[in-house]
Amino acid sequence: MKTITILAAIAILSLAVTQASAFDVTWSPEHPAPGDKITVNLSPGSNVSNVTIQVCVGDICRLPQPMEKAGDEYTYSFYVSETADVHLNFTIKYTNGSSTWDDTTRFKVEKSGNGSPGFGSVIAVSAAAAAVLLVRKKRTKN
Repeated sequence: MKTITILAAIAILSLAVTQASAFDVTWSPEHPAPGDKITVNLSPGSNVSNVTIQVCVGDICRLPQPMEKAGDEYTYSFYVSETADVHLNFTIKYTNGSSTWDDTTRFKVEKSGNGSPGFGSVIAVSAAAAAVLLVRKKRTKN
């Protein structure tokens, strides 16, 4: 009896691992900025009845939403208005009644560039200001 229980547990775990690793997630744009429309595509494999996505921005998770089926993929679009870490939770339901949950998809939403002038720009502006001051000083001496 103990052997049957162990074999059943191994079979269930192997089924869950196989289903959990059988999908691919992509998003576009690849490097989203605040305000961009982010579209997530999930290719979960076969025998899937539906997929639910939960978008978490920072520490705040939105309500789970159904993804739309388009061919062999499921799609969902959303917006993030601020710079933040985003992680996605998926619940994939299979036609045999089982389901799996995945929370391994993460990416950053941030401004392209760092939003401040680079060191070279600071030097150029400082040099221009110094040149203007020297020209004015020279004109006042003459």
